[in-house]
Amino acid sequence: MALCIFSKFSIKEWYFLMALSVILMILFALPYVYASITAPAGTFFSGIHTLTPGDFPVYYSYLTQVNDGVIGMQNVFSGADDARWPFSSLWYLIGLFGKIFGMSPVFTFHVTRLVLIPVFVVVMYAIISYFFSSIVQRKFALLFLIFASGWGFFGSFFVQSYYDRGYFHWPMDLWVPESVTFLTLYHSPHLIVSFLSIVLSVFFMHLALRFQQFRWSVCAGFIAAFLFWFHPFHVLTVFAALGGYVLVRKFVLHSSLVRDGLHCVLFLFLTFPPLIYHWNFLREHPLVQQMSLQNTLPTTVWWLTLLSYGALIPLALTGIVVLVRKRAVSEPWLFVITWAVVHFVVLYAPVLWQRRLTAGFQVPLALLAFTGIVFVWQKFFASWWQRHKVYLYPVPLFIFLFIGIFGLSQAHVLAVDFRYWGNKDDARFYIPSDARSAFDWIRVNTPRDAVFVSDVLNSQLLAAFTGRRVYVAHPVQTREFENRLRLLQTFLSEPQQLSQKYYFLTQVAQAQYLLVTPVLFAQFRTRFNPLPSWLSLVYENASVHVYRVETDSIAPEE
Repeated sequence: MALCIFSKFSIKEWYFLMALSVILMILFALPYVYASITAPAGTFFSGIHTLTPGDFPVYYSYLTQVNDGVIGMQNVFSGADDARWPFSSLWYLIGLFGKIFGMSPVFTFHVTRLVLIPVFVVVMYAIISYFFSSIVQRKFALLFLIFASGWGFFGSFFVQSYYDRGYFHWPMDLWVPESVTFLTLYHSPHLIVSFLSIVLSVFFMHLALRFQQFRWSVCAGFIAAFLFWFHPFHVLTVFAALGGYVLVRKFVLHSSLVRDGLHCVLFLFLTFPPLIYHWNFLREHPLVQQMSLQNTLPTTVWWLTLLSYGALIPLALTGIVVLVRKRAVSEPWLFVITWAVVHFVVLYAPVLWQRRLTAGFQVPLALLAFTGIVFVWQKFFASWWQRHKVYLYPVPLFIFLFIGIFGLSQAHVLAVDFRYWGNKDDARFYIPSDARSAFDWIRVNTPRDAVFVSDVLNSQLLAAFTGRRVYVAHPVQTREFENRLRLLQTFLSEPQQLSQKYYFLTQVAQAQYLLVTPVLFAQFRTRFNPLPSWLSLVYENASVHVYRVETDSIAPEE
């Protein structure tokens, strides 16, 4: 069944999907194009924006490694530590795509993101068509899923933000890219694939159980297995939604637990390899365990989460009430209701990565909320609209109302991006050409396992564009990040004997190179004047110097 829906699309529907895909690709490309073409002379745009900006260098480093032919994935953000990292099938495929077409990591990242948008549009429209027979409702439901958000914009006027050990007290629709479909499409290709994989694996299992057809459980199993190779933490979302649905089928629909169980066993069998792989990898690599424990991502407090989804929550509850009162809770809608309830509960599961589990939640929420909108429209506004629409401007009025109720948070995120991109001196977004030239030299002229010491920002960029290791750069992927940051600041800022600085570089950081950028020039000249004999200048341009730490038969001066 289900994806034979594709063959039932009319020509006009395909035209609509094509037009919408093109519009979305342009919409989600324009902000980055603007930042790129307005980059100051002597810089290039990093492709980074204000949502989780510290994670972009990690993604770029994966793409750089694939381009350089590195076998497996490496964590280059923790210096001389064991660099082995769980293999990511998705990042390998994206990196291979960039390598084949000769694209830079930045270009590969965003081209892949844009290419995935038409896939997202078609797949989500097919799923929506399973629930709505009206073509008009299908189209509006798809637009609603893509563009609807919460009331974080209004919350920004009265919520006092603060950060405490991974918890950020701020509406999630303003900064968590997984929480809102619009932000997912705007942010990263791996979030789009993750979103689609969650939705398709859960949806296909619904089809498998409803129609008792093993082809759907096989499809669901393969898709979930692919998901778990690169995002294993979503096992909780998928298994919880599936388990909840099986229980509801048993106690509400009185289905056969044995027959449903066979599909679940097949699903588990297919998803077993990546789960075993990640489990064994964690057991065998204590450093990866330690870094995983640093990845603390708690969901916001309950009332802030409700604010983050705004009108979607009450509209979804309205949709549920309407379905129940009309006795229209067919099995597909029972599946959606179960999924929505279970997924919301999962957001507060006792795990470290709660916020990540918002991915995919907007699908059942939007389906139910749109059902609520249809009811509210037909009940209170349809007849009035028929009488007065001749005097109104339908399209501008609808757009104005939609933006006011569902779209201000997205506008806020874009406005923040443009404001930060307006600061042309911010090296996170506009990387000096001198730095890029230095990175190119490093990539060609230093060993692949070389360890560099620099300031945190330039360490991130160096790891991203060279694939070389850096001592401290990322709060999660750098072991003991806070302690290393303190040691680095002591090395750079505190008056120490040269022997202490030598000891830090060679024994603590175990570094072979020191990257000095304009951020460090003043400190470097103060602490290393004259230049000690164990530092050799091996590369320089107008604003970047690279020094090699000499360790062979050279004693540090006091």
